Amino acid sequence: MLPVIVETSGSNLVEVTSCSVDKKELYFPMQTLISITWGKSNFYAPAGNEPFVWDGSLHVDGGRVISVEQLIYSRAIFGPAVEESIPLTGPQWTSRVKPGSHDGLEGLRLRVEGDASTIITLSMKPVTIRFSLRELIEKEQLRFHAGGKFSGVPVDVFLGPDARPRVSRPSFLKQLALSDRAGWLILPEELSGVEPHYRFATFGSRLAPGGTARASFPIKGRIPEAGECPIRLQMLAIINLQDTHGNGDRWMDIEIRVGGTVKIIHYLFTSFRCVQKLEDLYLSVPWKDLSAEGNQITIKNLDAEENVLIHRVFINASQPSHKEALLRMPSLPAKPALWVGFDTNTLTPENGEMDQLLQRYREEELGNYLLFRLERRAATEEDITRWAGIMAANNFRAANCGYPMDTCDRLMQTLAGSQYLGIHSHEISILIYGWGTPEPLEERAGRTLPECRAAYLRQMGNSRTIGEATPLQHLDYAAGAELLISELPTGHATLLLAGARGAAAVFDKKFWGVHIANHIPRCPADDDMARRNFMLIYQSWLCGARLIYDEESALYAIHDAPYAFSDPLTYERRAHFQSLYHFASNIDLGRPDVEIGFLHGNGDCLVGGCQAHPDVPKVKVWGAMGPETAGWDVGTPERGWELLGTFMPGVWLYPVEQDPLAIRQILSGTPHGQVNLIPMDAPQAKLSPYRLLVLPGWNTMTESIHDTLLTYVREGGHLVLCAAQCTEHISREFLLEKRDFRFFRNGDLRELAGVRLGAVNGTISRIQWDDGETCPCEALPGLDCELAGARVLASSETGKAILVEHKLGKGRVWMLIAGDYWGHKALDPFRESLTRKLVSIHRSAIYLSGETEDIDFHRFRTEGGYRVVLMNTDWTSAGNQKAVTLHAGDLAIPMKVTEGRLTQVLIKNGAAIVFETPPSIVDDLSVEPSGISFKAGGAGPCRFHVVSGKLLTHCQVAGMKQPLIQMDGGSLHTLDFGERWQELTIQLHEGVSK
Repeated sequence: MLPVIVETSGSNLVEVTSCSVDKKELYFPMQTLISITWGKSNFYAPAGNEPFVWDGSLHVDGGRVISVEQLIYSRAIFGPAVEESIPLTGPQWTSRVKPGSHDGLEGLRLRVEGDASTIITLSMKPVTIRFSLRELIEKEQLRFHAGGKFSGVPVDVFLGPDARPRVSRPSFLKQLALSDRAGWLILPEELSGVEPHYRFATFGSRLAPGGTARASFPIKGRIPEAGECPIRLQMLAIINLQDTHGNGDRWMDIEIRVGGTVKIIHYLFTSFRCVQKLEDLYLSVPWKDLSAEGNQITIKNLDAEENVLIHRVFINASQPSHKEALLRMPSLPAKPALWVGFDTNTLTPENGEMDQLLQRYREEELGNYLLFRLERRAATEEDITRWAGIMAANNFRAANCGYPMDTCDRLMQTLAGSQYLGIHSHEISILIYGWGTPEPLEERAGRTLPECRAAYLRQMGNSRTIGEATPLQHLDYAAGAELLISELPTGHATLLLAGARGAAAVFDKKFWGVHIANHIPRCPADDDMARRNFMLIYQSWLCGARLIYDEESALYAIHDAPYAFSDPLTYERRAHFQSLYHFASNIDLGRPDVEIGFLHGNGDCLVGGCQAHPDVPKVKVWGAMGPETAGWDVGTPERGWELLGTFMPGVWLYPVEQDPLAIRQILSGTPHGQVNLIPMDAPQAKLSPYRLLVLPGWNTMTESIHDTLLTYVREGGHLVLCAAQCTEHISREFLLEKRDFRFFRNGDLRELAGVRLGAVNGTISRIQWDDGETCPCEALPGLDCELAGARVLASSETGKAILVEHKLGKGRVWMLIAGDYWGHKALDPFRESLTRKLVSIHRSAIYLSGETEDIDFHRFRTEGGYRVVLMNTDWTSAGNQKAVTLHAGDLAIPMKVTEGRLTQVLIKNGAAIVFETPPSIVDDLSVEPSGISFKAGGAGPCRFHVVSGKLLTHCQVAGMKQPLIQMDGGSLHTLDFGERWQELTIQLHEGVSK
């Protein structure tokens, strides 16, 4: 078993061996230090989403509490949490944070004496958690949950003083053992000459100016006879200690001595938005100078003024490399169609980090795009010239939104040419970030909806490359933007991508991108974040993004807590991008098959889950563009977007009020296929591809829009809207009473909907469909209506028409007849029933059944067939599976969609092949009378499930005959491609016909 470090009485550490659960109890009484955090520390989720009060009490069975501290975390600008501790004198505590605030992270640090059977219970108002010391020691980290599955907040329990996931000695030694290497990990508490200190939620030993830290360490494993042992120190500077935010950068000298090796490292310790980075410092020591026991290391701070925090010292830990992974991936094509990369905002030119990253791009093939955002960094013209030359020589692309802006822009244009995308206006949605200076409120007090739109277009019209955080991409294109890069997941990512893809289709934009800010919405960072990262980047590619880059946490995690470039958390994020770069570059998905559109109405303004600062009042419709009076509150027009709930289960529509337990804050499945968001003023030719168009929110009807909708329906489309969306109002003040809707053409909608609309009259308490299904409907305002060609699909308890159908040309219109919008709460059951019926009517020839709510379902048309790609968006547990059946004609294919991989299905001529990416790619499926063949590439064991009407009995691979395993619904073949990527042609042969 691996050693586990626990604290004994006093400050010394001992090792005890954790035993498996089937052995007798071997633990002895010991003191264990435990750190616990709960709540959240983030910016892009509203404070009211999780208004938990964390008052509670602590109880220990089979042991005793030695000490307890209450932990409080405040944010350092957009950086990580600053930890403060308050000693507690009893087992109860009162929460010291504002419920739901972005500063809502708090916790406990306790020292408990007991053994493996000791049970620790925390009883808090939102949740009670209970665990044993055995469980914590063996797993090192435990996670509990309060609130909704996808919208709740975690309670994390850590073994030791670090209240964040960190590299532990057992995990590091296990890594060394697996690679047959020797080494050791020195923890901060093992250093003498220093004092314990917490900085930005990072635990370490504070080394004072002129001070020296010392530690002795063993070497575990076989020590090489020759060569050098790499040593990595993780350190951050504690610059300007009296300032909570810690301002400034500073060159510092650190002397490191191991045996006879002495190295002085002259290093610029830097900050990002007033947060010091956790840096990796390296040196090498001859192995001959090290022995199994008694090695000494001294670390001296040669600076006369500032402190240094020592976080970890790794013995035999080289710089992390992703090069080995290339052996298991397909090679890159000569001409890239996908641009993958990183934001540089934490890199330091003075320490050579920009040059190192570009070298990694070449050697490790991590990506081919960089956003130059050197905030508060000193990049010279010589630096930028060198970088531009590397970009051009290697066919990398770049954009610029940092400093020095003008110099970088001029040199990149000259030296990188078309590979340079220009100045990127980063994260500038006026509604969310307050980009620019808002006009005085008195100047916009009387604005109409068209005037709000015009003001938005003026503001955004100055930029050509825009970072957008809301699903309003169609407005950015209308303002003149050439390249849009949507920021995920500041809002609801699936919704934002539907807006990006729909807008790109309307404006004929083949190239658009995404900016992954996955570290923002949920802090602290954890394994969930890594799982979401995979989903976000692959979903972006599947939705059509061809420029996909990550903000700084793929290099250094800053927004949660400082993590170093070498840490597993940042390493795994880079690995995801490397995998996407290679696999997506080698897959021709085909043409997206999207048959359902949701319309942005005329004057509609969908924010979609994002508000940058959680404690500010909810943004009003059109935000800083509009009057910001009571009539412009988010209300039933905006809540009508709940119609998306069947197509994107749990879609997050903040600032629309929703049940926090029901929403999926970040990702939704698309169980009935993909949906695009389409602007109402799109040309008719852009509407005709959709079999179904739903108008969910606000709309001001005009003659032009009316004519476009008529043409769409006559040519075979199905339009769903409500009477209230046929208003001519261009201001929202009438919404305060909703009496005079001022209907288009005075309510004469015979041409479009086959009705004449009257006045708001009475209330409705029940709606009954013509098939007998009944929906409760409490106090929905009624609307007088005269039928003029329409037929009633659903009526009130008094026989009033509530939903009518008007057949028009080849298509039809469904209109809700009510004195309010789709978002009225009384319509909740009816909306759900309506969308279920729409799904049934418009079900594609290829569809899913089973556990589909979390499945992101993509269909692509290929030459002679289809490619189906399924992704499990349940990021709450590693490797979870959803059982679904894919129906395609006569085929019914059962499968389990596993988190962390794409399940792909190629369908052609009545046959299908199912495989997972990574690790494999399948193309060129061919169905002949004699059998089936396809080309497959992969590394390691890969499974291929083949389904057809043929009885396939064996296959040939590289001329060798191999058996097939018969299973329900088809044949299964597992092929081990070996350690390196290779590509083979596989032929499956038929036996006796079924």
